[in-house]
Amino acid sequence: MAVVKRSKFWSYDFELFGRRYVGSTKRTNRKDAENAVSALRLRILNSVQGVPKHSDIPRLSELADRFIGWAEVNLSPATVVLHKVNVASLKKFFGGRLVTEIDAESVEKFKVWRASQKRKDADRNITAATVNRALTTLKRIYSYADSIDLALRNPVRRVKYLKESPGRMRVLTMEESDKYLEKTKGDLHDFAVIALDTGARPDEILSLHVEDVRQGEAHFHGTKTEKSVRDIPTTPAVRDILGRRVKESPNGFLFPVRRPKTKNIGVGHIGSLKKAHEAVIKKHFKDSPFVLYDLRHTFATRQVQLGTELTVLSALMGHSNITTTMRYIHPARQQKVEAIERMSQLADVATRFKKLLEELEAAMPEIRNWHPSPAETTQALGLDVEAARQRLLESTVRP
Repeated sequence: MAVVKRSKFWSYDFELFGRRYVGSTKRTNRKDAENAVSALRLRILNSVQGVPKHSDIPRLSELADRFIGWAEVNLSPATVVLHKVNVASLKKFFGGRLVTEIDAESVEKFKVWRASQKRKDADRNITAATVNRALTTLKRIYSYADSIDLALRNPVRRVKYLKESPGRMRVLTMEESDKYLEKTKGDLHDFAVIALDTGARPDEILSLHVEDVRQGEAHFHGTKTEKSVRDIPTTPAVRDILGRRVKESPNGFLFPVRRPKTKNIGVGHIGSLKKAHEAVIKKHFKDSPFVLYDLRHTFATRQVQLGTELTVLSALMGHSNITTTMRYIHPARQQKVEAIERMSQLADVATRFKKLLEELEAAMPEIRNWHPSPAETTQALGLDVEAARQRLLESTVRP
């Protein structure tokens, strides 16, 4: 066994599949070092099971490209776009490394490197969520390798993901949503009504076609999983908008591109209302801004406030599981304020009533054993001490 004593630790130096492996065993005992090297060789052999020759082991960049090709056929377009972005960062860091050369340690180094990068549109580091999504892509690449019988040890399997900060979810109050609808017009106004009354994703609404409008329902094709494809009952306001837009549609889409550009010729519907929305926010909601997706958050939160079961809400939102739905359940700020106020009022009532009883006992010792009913308590709290004492004398006070 090729182990050599260097300093206080034994090191290894051997070749396998035409590659040289050199490093420290971190062992001071030779026998322990040889056992560690044997285990290392076994792990390497297991990692390339099914690969007959070293020359057949792909580089990560090559395997990633094959994975993207598979994803374009099997996954949603939005998911493919996300994977492509992550693959670009993986290629940049790992370069031309073979898939067998990437281990948990190198993945940890990738985490540190990716987390230190700046966002393109801001002078701050990318979020932990962005790093985690890249790790997920790397994990999926190795899972794909397993599906094509390229048995490899997944280096991400035991890597701990970064802790993500809670996502920003803004829920509009009734006053805010009413004001927003009042200040918007045209496509943006109709979009907002549909979003607030159906909870559909922006892309799902903008891609609605005349064939998706059915008797009392709207069919959304979904943008993520199979469960995101769904039919949602419509409110009278939404039915009026859909009916009007079906009649006015020039190309079958309810939100058609009125001045087609080269990039829109193959689509035919509006891709975004972001500019129109930002103009309204800048003018009327500068101190409390929100994004279009928050209309979906608002729908979900209001449904919970109305007592809608999570299983029903999950189906309406097009989620694959209830866990995802629960992320959208955020009490509106006003609800929190009202809850604290009610608790404060309850504490104030208890304090006032205790003080009232103490004053009455001092004035009327005969009522010390009195246990007032709720009605009597309510009456007493609305009176001053002297009036309460007189009322008690005139009523059937139980001594």
